[in-house]
Amino acid sequence: MQEYIARDTWGKDPRTWHRFFSEENLQAILREDGYPDSIRSLVLVAYSAGRPLDEIASYVEALLRRTVETNRKNIASGFNRYVGGDGYQAAGVYQDHYLWTLGLGVLFRVPPPLIEALLQELVHTDALLDAIATGAFPNRPIVRRQFHLEPWKELYEAVEAEPVRRPLLVEGYLQVWYAKRMRGMFWKNSHVRGAYVGYWCIEAAALSAALNIDDSSFRKHPHYPRDMVSYYRSHPAA
Repeated sequence: MQEYIARDTWGKDPRTWHRFFSEENLQAILREDGYPDSIRSLVLVAYSAGRPLDEIASYVEALLRRTVETNRKNIASGFNRYVGGDGYQAAGVYQDHYLWTLGLGVLFRVPPPLIEALLQELVHTDALLDAIATGAFPNRPIVRRQFHLEPWKELYEAVEAEPVRRPLLVEGYLQVWYAKRMRGMFWKNSHVRGAYVGYWCIEAAALSAALNIDDSSFRKHPHYPRDMVSYYRSHPAA
């Protein structure tokens, strides 16, 4: 078996992750009727375990495709689209299903039509989603709406700030991201409870990539997925 250098620094034995990538397990996760949540976990595990970025990019494309398909099926069955909401449960939906999924799509240069399809599944976007989306659509207007100010306060501020102030705001967000901003998220403390796939601040990376924020002051932060940003920057839009 090929050995990979784990990107995660939280002490997880990377050999336990590689069992995740058996042919049987991949087929189960990527099957046509699979769940987007399972593919998102696959993406994060693959990154944590040090898998090749081109391999991860294929999983990300599958994630966006499955998210769009699943959402359309849910709408056809009578479920409502996500349009914002209060509380950490709603914030968790916003983060997992849209903020992280969109961010990963931008970072791994998923074809723009698929990113556009994901955005169309939202009745409304907000300033952070729109700003990240400019990584795929540079001329996209950014609305001033904020769905969840408290968890992502510094990033909303970075969207509005002058470019010179943005690195400090993103760095400040990373400093409090896990301990304070992610309070109540279902995956927090999963390194103790199990089902741990890595703690990666996708939104900080996606915003840094989309707005071309200088990340030299925080690239080595343990929760900043710098290799994702490097992938974005080394693969210019076609």
